[in-house]
Amino acid sequence: MMDNNQYILKPAQFAFIIFSIFIAFILNIFPNYDRYIWMPDILVLTILFWAIREPYKINIGTAFILGLLMDIKYGNLLGETAIFYIVTIFLGLIMQRRLMQFSFIIQALHLLPILLISHGIIWLMHYFQGQLVSNIYWIKPAIQIVLWPILSNILVLPQKFHEKLNNKI
Repeated sequence: MMDNNQYILKPAQFAFIIFSIFIAFILNIFPNYDRYIWMPDILVLTILFWAIREPYKINIGTAFILGLLMDIKYGNLLGETAIFYIVTIFLGLIMQRRLMQFSFIIQALHLLPILLISHGIIWLMHYFQGQLVSNIYWIKPAIQIVLWPILSNILVLPQKFHEKLNNKI
């Protein structure tokens, strides 16, 4: 299941995890980011990556706090994005051991149902509030799945670089 070029990496440094989550948070609060319904949520992908990769450092509590911050920023119903983040991270943690066995592309295919369920819950919340949600909303999970291998490879780069540096010494 694992690619020949994949190897076991040392745990990521907590400072880098926090830095990557901060950058994803900044990207999410970028001006006019929430105006486009199809824009992917980079923050949830980053939290999901680190929750799967480092479950003892990033967990559901982190997702809840960041979800509340995003709700405050967007002016959403308080807890709406937090529920989305919690459900996504929870379902990702359920599949954590399985996901670690696969390459990032196969992981993306496994994460598609998780993102569809999470987005479906948000869609239902909007529906029961009487808000209409465009069909373009369902493109968002597909875009996130396409971004998963790219984002994952970027987030693993420091670990791979550190590993190669140690192998040369």
